[in-house]
Amino acid sequence: MRGKITDIETPYGLIALNEKSDAKMVAALKAGHYPNEDLLEIARQFVKKGGTVVDIGAHVGTFAVAAAGFAKVVAFEPAPETFALLRQNAASRPGEIEVRNKGLAAAPGSAHVVARSLSNAGSQTLAPGGGVVVSTLDAEVEYADFIKIDVEGMELQVLKGGAVLIERVRPVVFFEVNLSQLRAHGSSPRALERFFTRRGYRLYVPLAKKRETLARVRNATLLTALMAPRAWLFFSDSAPFDLVAIPKERVPPLPIAGFMTALLHALWHNLKVKRGRILALFR
Repeated sequence: MRGKITDIETPYGLIALNEKSDAKMVAALKAGHYPNEDLLEIARQFVKKGGTVVDIGAHVGTFAVAAAGFAKVVAFEPAPETFALLRQNAASRPGEIEVRNKGLAAAPGSAHVVARSLSNAGSQTLAPGGGVVVSTLDAEVEYADFIKIDVEGMELQVLKGGAVLIERVRPVVFFEVNLSQLRAHGSSPRALERFFTRRGYRLYVPLAKKRETLARVRNATLLTALMAPRAWLFFSDSAPFDLVAIPKERVPPLPIAGFMTALLHALWHNLKVKRGRILALFR
């Protein structure tokens, strides 16, 4: 493994990272910014003590390690070098995190890891053929209260491979929407929305700077176009954002805002990204 392995003290214990391939996260942790804090706050609301969380695309385990404080965790990471760090970090929670060096998709098979960034191993994706074992969520997991999916555009494939589990146990699903990567894998925000609406789920977007608050999403395509207009129009790379799918029969234990608030949030998010890019030019 190229790059020095460093241990960084966090609110959830030491986290081992590769200083080269995880440079972005190393910088964030050293600056005191722990990733996934908003995700953790949402997960805590939906998972009773001792419940089950499934982390798909676990990277080095920043979510899995923290979630193990209130749940049993099953974590999947296909990249062998990243998985080695995940396993090391999970060892701090013996018996509470089960780690599996596998990718998940719509059908079992094999794959190889494709690196999209030399400084962000979390942005890796998979392509068919290779030495990485690929399974399905239905084959791997019997029960889940909460599922987090961050697989760089392969979210729909993972969901299709877990359709039986999702219909049977009705977990809350937190997933990333990355327009450019969805397109690269032959998918779309509309396809993700259709998967959930056909199974009796509603979609929500977490509101930035309003912790534990969700806004209803009634059109994922429109929301994505406002979140990433340049990528939508010109097929360029896009910044990801997150959505939460909640079964219709479940009353969310969080304040809920309407779709107009979601759209305003999308516009604010887009302006924030543009402001960051402009400021970066003057650094």
